[in-house]
Amino acid sequence: EDGIRDDLVTGVQTCALPILLTISGVGTNDVDGTMTVTNAGLFTLSENAVLTPGGAFVQNGAGSNVIGDDITGGSSILFTRAVVLTSGTADDTIVFTSGGAADQDITFSSTLGNADNESVRFDAGAAGDVVISGALGDLGTGDITVTNAADVTFSSTVDADNFTQAAGTGTTLFSGTLDLASNFDFTGAALTLSGAGNTVGGAFEVTNAGVFTTGDSADITVVGEFVQNGAGNSVIGADLTSSSDGFAFGTNVTLTSTDAIRIQTGEGAGDDVVISGTLTGTDDDLTIDAGSSGDITLTGAVNLGTGSLTIVDADTVVFGSTLAASTFTQSDGTTSTLFSGLIDLSTNFAFTGNVLTISGVGTK
Repeated sequence: EDGIRDDLVTGVQTCALPILLTISGVGTNDVDGTMTVTNAGLFTLSENAVLTPGGAFVQNGAGSNVIGDDITGGSSILFTRAVVLTSGTADDTIVFTSGGAADQDITFSSTLGNADNESVRFDAGAAGDVVISGALGDLGTGDITVTNAADVTFSSTVDADNFTQAAGTGTTLFSGTLDLASNFDFTGAALTLSGAGNTVGGAFEVTNAGVFTTGDSADITVVGEFVQNGAGNSVIGADLTSSSDGFAFGTNVTLTSTDAIRIQTGEGAGDDVVISGTLTGTDDDLTIDAGSSGDITLTGAVNLGTGSLTIVDADTVVFGSTLAASTFTQSDGTTSTLFSGLIDLSTNFAFTGNVLTISGVGTK
């Protein structure tokens, strides 16, 4: 004997805790209490072998894990080592569900990947957290879905087809680079991106009840439209680029960066920049380029402090309220630029374009 034991659980039953463990019983494998797997070798949960521990599920061995079907826990779910989703069915979705109460979290302390484009879904309830410490993906055409959670933390890179969060009561944080082939769709409280070089191959939508924040290095490049339509405000710290569409912010935007910030649209008709709330900064320089066919509409008051505002190009530019900054520069314009409120600049105003109208009443 070499001290290593393989155990194959082929029936639907509660499980002993061997060194190497495979659970392949078709149906619901039920453990009424806590399930702990201290595996020196591989732990495998086969396709169609749903696991339902009544208490916490803890994998704390040195071995890695192959998960082929759902785990629904009565409490928390913890994987200490690497997990590979391997359902045996291409494009399958594997669901991890915790008890949903406070401290009943879903935690992956290492990497989480897949074998054949499997998708993953997390449901920690309104009070449980989702924590992914290692890299998530590349999942290929597999998607990531968060059904519900308090805080969601991705401490490393996230690479998948789509990301969707349907609900969240706390903060969702992407610390590493986000790389999606298709769409990003967030609904929840607060959202923060702090990794550099984020790319989304489709649309980017944020329905935030709390603050949406991009960090100082968290530039975002999207192919489709970028829409912020929640009740919460936004704090932008790095460049925003769309290769074929525009940007729409439904509420207030604050610029907070150590560098100048650029908002670049696809420059086609309808590739507009719209900020429906106020736009503020302290000493942040902002450049906006909507191309000769895109419009720029800044509905609320604009106050960049000692920062400057530069418009590279646009069809129609509308300032719906006041403008305060160090300098204003417009390099090109197809149709018209309208200042509806007062202009307050500490240095220079330079306009190149077609029609310019200043209609703010009063003196600044």
